[in-house]
Amino acid sequence: MKKNLLIGLAATALLAGCSNNEVLEVLPQEAIGFDAFVDKSTRADVTTADISNFYVYGSYTNGANTANVFDNVTVTKSGGEWNYTNLQYWVENGAYKFAAYANGSDKIESNIAYDNGTGVLAINNYKVGTNDLIYATATATGPAAGIAQDVDFTFNHLLSKVKFTITSSFAENLTVTISNLKINSANHNTVASYNGSAWSGWATHAEITYAHVTTSTTGESSEEHYVIPQDNTNITANFTVTVTDAAGTIIASKTFNATPIATSYTDGSETRTAWRPGYSYNYTATVDASNVEPTAAPIKFTANVTPWETDENVSVAPTVTP
Repeated sequence: MKKNLLIGLAATALLAGCSNNEVLEVLPQEAIGFDAFVDKSTRADVTTADISNFYVYGSYTNGANTANVFDNVTVTKSGGEWNYTNLQYWVENGAYKFAAYANGSDKIESNIAYDNGTGVLAINNYKVGTNDLIYATATATGPAAGIAQDVDFTFNHLLSKVKFTITSSFAENLTVTISNLKINSANHNTVASYNGSAWSGWATHAEITYAHVTTSTTGESSEEHYVIPQDNTNITANFTVTVTDAAGTIIASKTFNATPIATSYTDGSETRTAWRPGYSYNYTATVDASNVEPTAAPIKFTANVTPWETDENVSVAPTVTP
């Protein structure tokens, strides 16, 4: 609103210097518009096709003056266009900085701060839940009067995702259930802060618990959990495998504890072990009789074929019909 007032005063001052019979054409400034693109190189839930809203911060510097323009403003998609209320207008040659986020479809009302000078948006005391948190920044120079220009945001995912896919090599008529599936000692169920480039500040470790999975020879996957990107050198997983027959009798059962799930990648000349922002991790395993030993011996068969008996020779006299 302050910016609109300044523009109005400048137009009034310009008109006041002219005679009453002069007609002036005041070239209007174009409104600031937005476009959103979610980086396709990532594998998470918010996509360019289904993103419906995001929230914007923005400021500009013009000479020695810096002004805030957007303060957690909601931008909503309607009819293929991105819209927001209380339109703001470009200042020619203004050096603009923008930052935007979407927390699923939720707005973060507190513990979020934007630095007008650096253009950095900090999200503090964030607790991971079921939302995909995405983030983008952009810069622009205010165009000349009457020139339309949109701010293009390319959003990146700030969280990681983890799931498990278990395949069974047991016979198809046996039911293989994965229970008590959980990740140990992850930075989860705690608050962390994002400073525009990295996460920090988590205080406690916690378990990440998954629902039971009934698997098959083609494999079944657990649900996915969002996690804070973090070093996973010492993170492990627990799960129990139970094999039952059609009558519900337990054929085999085994609990796997502290199974390492560290992942490594190359960063320049270094090898790092971590879950990285924007990556979805699928841990796979195959369970069979070699790693989940049945409690009873398997049913085996032998085969003996009784030899053919030799019949006695039978003499048959032919009958002649007259």
